[in-house]
Amino acid sequence: MMDDTIKAMLKKIQWEHGITEISNRFVNFGGLDVYDNVISSNQDLYFVSFIPVNDYKKYKGKRTKDCYVKWTTYFKADFDIRSMLYEHEWIVISDETLMEYGKMIESWLQSDDLLRTYNAIINSGNWFHFYWIWKEIEIDAETYSNAAWKLLERIKNIFFQKWLAELYPDFYCSNISRLMRLPGSMNHKNKYGLDPKEVKLLYYFDADSELVSKLPEIWKKADEKEFERVTNAISLMNKGKNEIYIYDNPLYVAINDRLNIAELVCNYTWWKLAENWKNFISNRDWWYTGAYVIPDLNIVVHKWTPHFSDYFPVYSPFSFIQIHYADGDAKKTFEKVEEMFPDVVASVFNFENKIHYGI
Repeated sequence: MMDDTIKAMLKKIQWEHGITEISNRFVNFGGLDVYDNVISSNQDLYFVSFIPVNDYKKYKGKRTKDCYVKWTTYFKADFDIRSMLYEHEWIVISDETLMEYGKMIESWLQSDDLLRTYNAIINSGNWFHFYWIWKEIEIDAETYSNAAWKLLERIKNIFFQKWLAELYPDFYCSNISRLMRLPGSMNHKNKYGLDPKEVKLLYYFDADSELVSKLPEIWKKADEKEFERVTNAISLMNKGKNEIYIYDNPLYVAINDRLNIAELVCNYTWWKLAENWKNFISNRDWWYTGAYVIPDLNIVVHKWTPHFSDYFPVYSPFSFIQIHYADGDAKKTFEKVEEMFPDVVASVFNFENKIHYGI
């Protein structure tokens, strides 16, 4: 049966107009009313709570997507401690050490006036989920994602300054419809050869965190900074066109005109382009990734992702091939284009011109 504290936390997240979906990532079992039945099934269970869009009935029963969500009540951060420690030090830490890291996260979050207002902590077996819960607030998926990204960078900064790289939060958690481990369920993930772990609610404080109410304001500031960052990067890229000889090469123009940057990124990362033609969807967990396309300019913006290089903050098709296939060498880039896209080269050059331009 649902523990009273877990019930209080889940009901606060759901708020009075919301719904909660409990699932095993593939099948939605229902809301909080099915908790007692599914929790005894001894399977990996997840939940997401939100206030749905007006036409939600036609989506009911399907796996939750960002577009189903109109309002939310919480911001969350995920610290994958065991994976981070294994990546940095090649060790599988004990449960006791895991708890010590949890206390460390709490301690450093307390140093930030806004982040210290978290009001729930869950130990999911290998990592910690922190929740900042407030009354319902209307916010679209993109605004939430941008605000969440800014907050996760703010958290990352805290631990960077403390030389604790292994405590960085998971940026994939910036999706408004992200499924989270259901407290009281079991985590059977045996990546480290460990026994199944109970997903435990370690801390819950029945108060409102002001952080959630500030998400639109945080997004607005983040959006202004992102616009400035991208604008500056594009200006530098355009400045380079006037200073380096390769930009007079007609094949350079053809590469950027005829090759689609989104397709190049998808082929390199195995991602898919989302229906909005802007964001990418991970082939690992089907959530948005840390990069996006500006279709009108045919460029990709590197926001935060380890799946392709951050050498440039923005990439045109030429620069993407240059960095990811040609070791940064411009001449080699033309050679790789001829190898990968011979039709583009053939449409621009005859044999004599190819010799003239050195390709």
